[in-house]
Amino acid sequence: MCSADPSFWRQIFILIPACLHSFSGGFMVAFPAVLNPAILSPNSTDITATSDQASWIASTNGISEIIGFLIFSPIFQIFGRKVAGMGLNVIMVIGWLTLSLANSITVLVFARAIQGLSIGGIFICAITLSEYANPHRRGYFMIMKKISLGAETKDRTLQEIEDEIKGTIRDSSDADKHLLSGKVISVDT
Repeated sequence: MCSADPSFWRQIFILIPACLHSFSGGFMVAFPAVLNPAILSPNSTDITATSDQASWIASTNGISEIIGFLIFSPIFQIFGRKVAGMGLNVIMVIGWLTLSLANSITVLVFARAIQGLSIGGIFICAITLSEYANPHRRGYFMIMKKISLGAETKDRTLQEIEDEIKGTIRDSSDADKHLLSGKVISVDT
């Protein structure tokens, strides 16, 4: 039983911050879908931008992700995974605070760059999670981390995801149900 296993709970306490970091990263990746229409609108009362500026805001984090990956790899080795993992989350919070207080295009680009540095460490956090997790639970934990990264970017409701996990898909064709259940069916053409 999981509740009686103390190592299970230690692994959960490693999984939670990694998932929260990935969850925040998913929001950060999806955020331009909301931000761009707002700053490109001629009716905007706050910050307005040209399409070139909006493109830079949306893509800056991709450039800084590479830099973050290169910076955080040695930091993980020198200072340890715990310190580096906490640092990644602090940097992500600073990025979100900077983004929420932004009053110009320059600050928006800067905030997205800060967030990108932190996202570069998500890949390293996956290695940490796989090192700490029990081999029997490692797959579940890694999937939870991946789900938390992409949960915000899908056009599905939580109920649809839960139904898919349970295998009770609603409003889908028989072929889709068989495909998801793993059964092989023949389709006459």
